[in-house]
Amino acid sequence: MQYPRTFSSARNVRVLASISHGNESLGAHDSAVVWTSDVTQSSFRVCLLESGLSTNGSAIVNWI
Repeated sequence: MQYPRTFSSARNVRVLASISHGNESLGAHDSAVVWTSDVTQSSFRVCLLESGLSTNGSAIVNWI
């Protein structure tokens, strides 16, 4: 993902991510995990792994 603006600081950039299923989602969901990698001043990679037999595509990754 690309940030809206590139960070100009030489400090380490940290990205916090979580998973939601939006306001339309009802009931329980299989477990899932999210993590980030390749974090740079201008972008990062986000990975999402859901358990269960299949996914319905409702997972939303929130990040700051």
